[in-house]
Amino acid sequence: MEPHRASRRGRRRGQARHAGAAGARRFGARRVPRPARCRGDGRSPRLDLERRGRRRHTAEEKGLLGSRYFTDHPTVPRDSIVAQLNMDMVGRGSADDETGRTKDSVPLHGGPHYLQLVGSRRLSTELGDLIETVNKDGRHGLAFDYAMDADGHPSNIYCRSDHYEYARYGIPITFFTTGLHSDYHQVTDEPEYIDYAHMARVASLVEDVAVRVADLDHRVVVDHPRPDPTAPCRQ
Repeated sequence: MEPHRASRRGRRRGQARHAGAAGARRFGARRVPRPARCRGDGRSPRLDLERRGRRRHTAEEKGLLGSRYFTDHPTVPRDSIVAQLNMDMVGRGSADDETGRTKDSVPLHGGPHYLQLVGSRRLSTELGDLIETVNKDGRHGLAFDYAMDADGHPSNIYCRSDHYEYARYGIPITFFTTGLHSDYHQVTDEPEYIDYAHMARVASLVEDVAVRVADLDHRVVVDHPRPDPTAPCRQ
């Protein structure tokens, strides 16, 4: 950690400008706009995405309340939702950040191209493969870390964010995150520590994945068992 950054953080220890989790989500999970590209029919894929469905859920920290209510009482036919792509905390992930630990408790660290993926192949192998292809074909150049997605991982990340409320109904999901960091849920979680350029790269990848999924001539194939939506989640 750089000394000047440490001193700035030290001065903020007593300043509750915003709660750590809210700060992480406020700055880490939102899309960063970029100029719209045009499809062959002249429509912007961004407009298509708006029509095909964006959702912002509330009360995740209270127990996934918003996403659970929506998936239990959807405003569109549930079987019309072909996939759910979830971003949360995508603004950090530097080499100085401990982004999590492996199932065997080995520390994980980020880097300039770092991105964690959770759940991308748990229901649909095709979705996981598609994301890898988009990352390569679109020259996004992100390095995917799947360590937090290990079966039986004690952090249980697969069950702890809004994507799972879709997955329990058999809807393929992927959780995109740059992982934890030392300011997680702390009053020091300030916007000045966000890597906005990296966050834009993540948002660009997720947009391209969404467009690719929407443009398929079929639903992404679910080739793994669908869970019981009323049963407890286990990673």
